[in-house]
Amino acid sequence: MTELRRPAPALARIPLVDGIPPLRQLREFATVRLAGAPPELVQDVHLVLTELVTNAYLHASAPRSVGLGRLGDGAGVRVEVSDGSAAPPSVQPFSSTRLGGRGMRIVDQLADEWGVLHSDGGGKTVWAVIRGAASARGRVGGASDSSRPGDPPAPGAPLSTEE
Repeated sequence: MTELRRPAPALARIPLVDGIPPLRQLREFATVRLAGAPPELVQDVHLVLTELVTNAYLHASAPRSVGLGRLGDGAGVRVEVSDGSAAPPSVQPFSSTRLGGRGMRIVDQLADEWGVLHSDGGGKTVWAVIRGAASARGRVGGASDSSRPGDPPAPGAPLSTEE
C-alpha cells in the first residue's frame, strides 16, 4: 500500500446505493470510460474495481461512491472507492481453505500502486492506479511472485492442502 497523496485525475464519480452492489453496471461504466484502452488494461481495471466495491459493501457502511478516470499522461487509470468506514483494508495472507480474504491481495497484484485517503468525516477512499496489464508487467503468476511467502503457488505448480 502506498500512502502518497497525489493529485487525482479528473474522475467520473458515481454514488452507490445500499443493497446489492451494481458490479455489472460499474464494469460497463468502466468499459465506456476506457474506450480505446488495451483490453488487458480494461480487464485489470474491471477486477480492481469489482474487488474494491465488494469490500466497501462487505466491510463498510454508506455513503459509498466510485471514481474512475484516466491519468493525465494517458498511460493508466485511477480507480477510487469511497465509503463511510475509517477502517483501512489489508492484504490477507493466502489461505487455500478460506473462502474470502483475497480481494486486496488481487488489488495489490494488479495495481501499480494503491492507498487509502481518510476523510475528516470518518470515512475513507481506497484508490488504485493501474498503468498496464499485470501480465505484461510479470506481476501475476510469474516467477517473481512465487518467491514471496504466503503467495499462492505459480500456475502449474502442485497444490498442497496443508497451510
